[in-house]
Amino acid sequence: MFRESLLAAAVAVAVVACGRSGGDDTEPAPADARRIPIEVRKTGYVPNTLEAAANESVVLVFTRVEDTECGRFIQVKGTDARAELPMNTPVEVAVTMPAEGEVVFACGMDMMHGIIAVHPTPD
Repeated sequence: MFRESLLAAAVAVAVVACGRSGGDDTEPAPADARRIPIEVRKTGYVPNTLEAAANESVVLVFTRVEDTECGRFIQVKGTDARAELPMNTPVEVAVTMPAEGEVVFACGMDMMHGIIAVHPTPD
């Protein structure tokens, strides 16, 4: 009983913490940020290729739908955004896109990858 309560508390803390962009010093995404659902499966992320505008704020909503050790964690390369992904629980990770290039997200083991292609906004 105690173990289940402790686990539930840890998951609740992780979900609350992961609704932000990953670190204690980061701000949550704006309320109007675009939310992008992403499933975490044994074979990878679905979808694993996305598009976003330059400087756009997005919230990646990861849901681990298959029990895979590799998919238990998510990290957004080049940022402090990291989160644990409990089974069947949506976890929001806020990210602001750079001016150009791409943003890569990966599992904790760096074996599964996804890419967000960033398109410059027209002048």
